[in-house]
Amino acid sequence: MRDHRQLIDAIAFKYRTDTPWVDLPEHFGLWKAAHNRLRKWAADGTWESRCRR
Repeated sequence: MRDHRQLIDAIAFKYRTDTPWVDLPEHFGLWKAAHNRLRKWAADGTWESRCRR
């Protein structure tokens, strides 16, 4: 992943379109990187704390 914005755009695209992770368009970078970062942020509470703002 190049930056957090690209990651958040990839996550938003995935959930907005209900696309499987492996089918993310290439311009979002590696799908596995986006998936792993979301899992990490969800596990450590980062995602939830940032989404409540």
